[in-house]
Amino acid sequence: MKLFQYFVEGNTTYMSVITISGLIMLYFAVYKIFRMIKRKEFDEAQLSYILLFGSLSFILGIFTQAAGLYQLLDVVSQAKDIPTSIIAGGLKLTFIAPIYGMILFVLSLVFWGVLKGINLKKV
Repeated sequence: MKLFQYFVEGNTTYMSVITISGLIMLYFAVYKIFRMIKRKEFDEAQLSYILLFGSLSFILGIFTQAAGLYQLLDVVSQAKDIPTSIIAGGLKLTFIAPIYGMILFVLSLVFWGVLKGINLKKV
C-alpha cells in the first residue's frame, strides 16, 4: 500500500508516463531474453532500446522533479508565512519521481549489461 501512496504523491500523471517507459524497457528485455533462449538468436538489435527507455525513465523523473520544484516555489512566493516543515515536505515529494526513474534506469542497466555479456560470449 505504501508504494501506491508514493505513486499518488509523486503525481500520478508523471508517474504513469515513467511507468510506461519502464514497461516498454521491460518488454524489450523480456523479448530479447525470449529470442536468446527459444530461437538462439544472438544479435544486438533490441539492446539499445533497453538502455534508451531506461534512460528515458530517469530523464522523465528529473523533469517531474523540476516541474514539482517550480510548483513548490510558486506557492512559496505567493504565501506570506510558510513553516519550514511544509517546505521540507514539498521538497521530499519532489524526489519521489526521480528516485523511481533511477530505479528503472538501474534495472535497465542490469538487463542491458547481462544481455550484452551473454551476447558477447555467444557470438
